[in-house]
Amino acid sequence: MAFEYVHPTEWKDAHRLLATEGSVAMMGGCDVLTKYRSGRLSKDLVVDLKHLSGLSEFEVSNLGANIGAATTLMKLATNSAFASYWPTISTVASRIASPAIRASATIVGNIAQNWSVSDLVPLLEVCDAELVVRGLTGDRRISMKDYGVAHSNSTLEKGEIISALLIGMPEPERHTVYERFTFKSGFDLPLVSIAISAIVRIGICSEVRVAVVGAHDMPIRSVSIESALEGRAIDKDSIDAAVLAMSDWSSPTTDFRASSQYRRYLLTVVLRKALIRFSAF
Repeated sequence: MAFEYVHPTEWKDAHRLLATEGSVAMMGGCDVLTKYRSGRLSKDLVVDLKHLSGLSEFEVSNLGANIGAATTLMKLATNSAFASYWPTISTVASRIASPAIRASATIVGNIAQNWSVSDLVPLLEVCDAELVVRGLTGDRRISMKDYGVAHSNSTLEKGEIISALLIGMPEPERHTVYERFTFKSGFDLPLVSIAISAIVRIGICSEVRVAVVGAHDMPIRSVSIESALEGRAIDKDSIDAAVLAMSDWSSPTTDFRASSQYRRYLLTVVLRKALIRFSAF
């Protein structure tokens, strides 16, 4: 299918073009062009945003990380300052897809696809990250906790553009782990995955955050699992309580990759594995 390709240099033009029916935003282009080639995308106007000012900014300061929407996965994964504060995100970003794709794919583009399975979204949810969204009337912020569970960019208004990802500086003694299960060892999306983040002081967890892929339609935080771990040490009893909470809370789907029963079983296995790793902190 033929489409018109435009690359505005002014924000006002980009907003206007993306407000047009049948338009789609493109940054690195990896997912958009793949969908076109496979016939899964029928938009007739591709709006390339790479030439807009400010989107290539990437700064780590004492306030946190400000990651412009044009920042590639490779740039994120190889930034030593970022890795010193968010080593788990850095490691996961360094293993997504192939080196060639990481060199062009952007972290915000990866988020914006709203995949039901994602390695970055659950991690960003437990890091309390936010997206900066720019529209004709100004900027607003959307938490990853809210954005990650939405389908098809439904949290964005017509013409709005995600301009940056913000991650606040982690609190002292906050630790994060990420566990995933895939059928293949290389370049495969997770069938299920779990991100856990908590402050650990004298062996006790507080401000626990748990985000899960595969338990529901989209990556989502689990209040019930968080409550099972809050104020407790990670030991056999708390792990068993968290696994029981996962069994009660999860409602996975059946598709061509796996049955709901298999996913539910894997979720308890991966959660237990993640918590055993977390108990080392």
